[in-house]
Amino acid sequence: MDELQQQIVSFLDTYRRKDVAGVLALCDPETILVMGTDASEVCTSPQSVQRLLELDFQLWDRAEWGEFHHFFSYRAGEIATTFFDIPFTTRTADQSRITLVRFAMIWRSTSNGWRVVQSLNTVPTVGQGAADILGQSAQEPGS
Repeated sequence: MDELQQQIVSFLDTYRRKDVAGVLALCDPETILVMGTDASEVCTSPQSVQRLLELDFQLWDRAEWGEFHHFFSYRAGEIATTFFDIPFTTRTADQSRITLVRFAMIWRSTSNGWRVVQSLNTVPTVGQGAADILGQSAQEPGS
């Protein structure tokens, strides 16, 4: 696992532990943009990201991340992009829920390691792709 992948794991673990200050420390405070799963969740400052985290962390008592799926990354100089899906299991006193989360993240290499510049988080649907809606196969022609 390279340094960027280690930083992603650290970021996710910090989030799972509900560590607001820790998550913010892994973000670039001057250029941060976080877009959450709801249309209203557009954060362009450390203060708005902090508020989003505080709200998120009220949704569960304990949480764990699963294994990465569809992990892609690209680097050019001090900028890197990462795209991946990862299951997130949350538990409360009366329920357990597994949600697949899709991340699209832009990172910048700094003297303190990789920092999140932008992050888009979505919850992908199942069975609602164009091929499903049209009743067609999702495979490419000739495959």
